[in-house]
Amino acid sequence: MKKMIMLCMAAAAVGVVTANAATYVDLPITNARDHAFNGNLLYVTSGNQLHRFDLSTCTHYSPLTLGQRLLGVEASPDGRYLAVANGAVINGNVQVFLFDRFGQRAPRTISYPAAFGESGSYMVSWEGSSSLLISGTYAGSGWTPLRRYNVLTGALAQVRSVTQNTMLAASANGQATALAESNISSGPVHVLDAASSTVGASVNTNWFVFEVAVNSDASRLIVPTYSGTFVYQRQGTSLSQTGTIGAYADYGPVAAAFSPDGSRIVTASYAWTPNPTRQGILLYDAQTLARISTIDPYPFSWTGNYALGAGRLTLSHDGNWLAATLNDRVRLYDVHAELGDPGRAPSGCTRAVPSFDDYADERALQQQVDRAAPRTVDAYGRFVDPAAK
Repeated sequence: MKKMIMLCMAAAAVGVVTANAATYVDLPITNARDHAFNGNLLYVTSGNQLHRFDLSTCTHYSPLTLGQRLLGVEASPDGRYLAVANGAVINGNVQVFLFDRFGQRAPRTISYPAAFGESGSYMVSWEGSSSLLISGTYAGSGWTPLRRYNVLTGALAQVRSVTQNTMLAASANGQATALAESNISSGPVHVLDAASSTVGASVNTNWFVFEVAVNSDASRLIVPTYSGTFVYQRQGTSLSQTGTIGAYADYGPVAAAFSPDGSRIVTASYAWTPNPTRQGILLYDAQTLARISTIDPYPFSWTGNYALGAGRLTLSHDGNWLAATLNDRVRLYDVHAELGDPGRAPSGCTRAVPSFDDYADERALQQQVDRAAPRTVDAYGRFVDPAAK
């Protein structure tokens, strides 16, 4: 399945898959890009459709059609607004759709002229409940403006220049946003402080980055790379690496999220060799980085340094729900016992229990696909087209 330059494998202890209480339900949404929880609703972007699943009634509503290529989606902390990125340029303008849950109107369209090479909006993230950060996509390889939109005044301002497909992740307290600049080998990661509107801390990972997770006060970050997932601690204006989950060109997270109290980390992890202690939805102790349990041994693959595909994770603000994008569906987990309120009653929507044996057919199918069209990976985790050599 893999052809790599400079193979270097680090040893890791292989333990027993620890039982857990998580159950799930699969939502038949193909080509999902992102998801967001808002109250009792889960929102999922896919193509030009915004899907909605009601967590209280277990109802999958008919999707809303808007835009051309919906990407990032995020709800404001107060639950009033839902922002949806549109990865396309319409009549020379970039668009973001903004829903106001207290009104019955169609979404407001935030529209602004595309910068040179800019091909749409990519990710949205809230600073508090009235300030929205927007990163962009690019036609080719290049830089786009990181913009801030005030939903109360309609004012739009450029914050700084970032690379295309920059991932944004807001701290729960709304005081900072983590940025992972994609498609550049230096792999810059920043913490943008909301109060000063400036970058308060930065680090170059020296690997291509594509995802980032941040804890509630932005004191800790998790950054997946092909050399393992780096854990950083903020110290003043610096980000110091304090640990690594995974190993170079072998296994590790492709996405992660902190529990609301910051004590645990949940990951979507790949492994070149199937292993239920290294691959799937895994739960870690945030301090020791020891694996606590395997929530679901789903066979995630390496992403090639891309986000918003299989492995994308979203944890609800209370930690009771986890949404994960799989290859052909979105899986919704009830994780109240693992990451949220252990005293909460189990959901009636989720009944299936994950098992390693469930994926025998899926692993066999993936092996057939790999044999028919093998994907070559270079030393930095990028997929390489064999025909281009």
